[in-house]
Amino acid sequence: MFMYTFLFVCAFVAVQVNAELNLIIKRYEMCEGFKDTPVKLYGIYKKYNNTFHVVNGGGSSPFDIGDNVVIHLIAQTFEDGKWNTILTAVKKDPCKLMNDYVGEMWHNIEKQLKIPVGECPLPAGDYKIKDYPLDFSKMTFQKVPKGQLRIQANATKDDELVLCMEAEFENGSIHHPRGQSVTWCTVKVEVMIVRPIATAAARFLGLKPSASLLGQSRRTNAELAAKRAAQYPKILITGGLGQLGQECAKLLRSKYGKDRVILSDIIKPSEQVLDSGPYIFADILDFKGLQRIVVDHRVDWLIHFSALLSAIGEQNVPLAVRVNVEGMHNVIELAKQYKLRIFVPSTIGAFGPDSPRNPTPNVTIQRPRTIYGVSKVHAELLGEYYHHRFGLDFRCLRFPGVISSDPPGGGTTDYAIAVFHEALKSGKYECYLKPDTRLPMMYIEDCLRSLWEYMTTPEDMLRRRVYNVTAMSFSPEELVNKLAEHIPNVQVSYNPDSRQEIADSWPQVFDDTEARQDWLWRPKYDLDKLVEKMITDVQTNYINKS
Repeated sequence: MFMYTFLFVCAFVAVQVNAELNLIIKRYEMCEGFKDTPVKLYGIYKKYNNTFHVVNGGGSSPFDIGDNVVIHLIAQTFEDGKWNTILTAVKKDPCKLMNDYVGEMWHNIEKQLKIPVGECPLPAGDYKIKDYPLDFSKMTFQKVPKGQLRIQANATKDDELVLCMEAEFENGSIHHPRGQSVTWCTVKVEVMIVRPIATAAARFLGLKPSASLLGQSRRTNAELAAKRAAQYPKILITGGLGQLGQECAKLLRSKYGKDRVILSDIIKPSEQVLDSGPYIFADILDFKGLQRIVVDHRVDWLIHFSALLSAIGEQNVPLAVRVNVEGMHNVIELAKQYKLRIFVPSTIGAFGPDSPRNPTPNVTIQRPRTIYGVSKVHAELLGEYYHHRFGLDFRCLRFPGVISSDPPGGGTTDYAIAVFHEALKSGKYECYLKPDTRLPMMYIEDCLRSLWEYMTTPEDMLRRRVYNVTAMSFSPEELVNKLAEHIPNVQVSYNPDSRQEIADSWPQVFDDTEARQDWLWRPKYDLDKLVEKMITDVQTNYINKS
């Protein structure tokens, strides 16, 4: 079963790098956010002795598994304070690979699962295994690299997501029952089964340091500090009280800890914001003040949300230039000076009427017609220049319209938020765009997850520094029709204003193929799920409370 595909992954890497295999399984589970896939699995492992592990687990697949599935592999080792790729590979037919690389160990598991031994494809069905000792000494190959190792893999079947699983192994200095001393390390394996990709790539998931690892004298303080910064970065978010800041802080605090994410803005925060975690005053136009913050708080990542959006920027161009351009100059110079990883969001507004609109590729003519769009193109190019010229770890995603339950904040795509608030409050809404104005959109949960996945992807896996990301495209009319399935009496009229001209210059469909290929971006929300989620959240958080 797919449940044991990680065994093949370990064995395959062993063949390529020719090193010792000594594994203790610490964790094995389906990936967070990918637990509703067609193939299911679970596994609980208990230490039996230094060679065996007892496993209780199970899995199910609605289809046979054979040459209909392709696995993409990446192996990385942690050396000199960073992750280095040592292997990428694409292999077909996991059933055959299990027979070839895992060998006798796999055949013994097949017997326990009552699967015909050595035959392919693996049959569809539900499988359980109880108190079974895994004997890694029976694997065909007994070699993996010394030190820390990450193995990441993904597989595809008929262009559809079928499974995502993670396993964590520990290799440490222990006493072997025969008296030899063996060297162990921490190993995390992630198996991502996703849609086809042109090259094997996966996001970087930080390892939690084990006591045995931290105790190894051969690790220098600099290496441990670099490793910890990668695993538990101290993060500063500017413009933190805008649409994305608070939810971004919530997500990152869930990953790295409450005190490791600092929200900042020039606005007086609510009690709720203060109670949720660190908040400080930060003016992006005050460079010395920003320097003081980075030094005092030992910041590793900078997420720069401060900006005036499209419609508001057109109303006050001088202010937009100061905030969006001068502010960008300050934060990118700050990131260079203190060697920060910096994220700057861009937008569909970075494109203009001369850009192809359906679809809009990652690299094409841009030439926007708003100061917001101009400032974002400026930020993209400046960040890429600093990356190539100074080695700055600059990262940028072009977001489509981002939809959340928070009240609209002045963007051209905010009709897709306002319509929910007005429909649930009064049953009526006047839209400022034409009914057939198609624009790319995504729900805020997908937006922030794409940010985190991108920020945690190893640098050597990124072919670009700026990527398109999206989830769906729809028009006001299509959104209203879907909304009417839940609120049948909703009445929407259309009265286009100056924002229509802006929307007409923007992409209709965003092409995010490169993000899907390079770091495995996948949205979770389509239009149906978006509408259901928005109705629930707006009703609960705003309408009921008012």
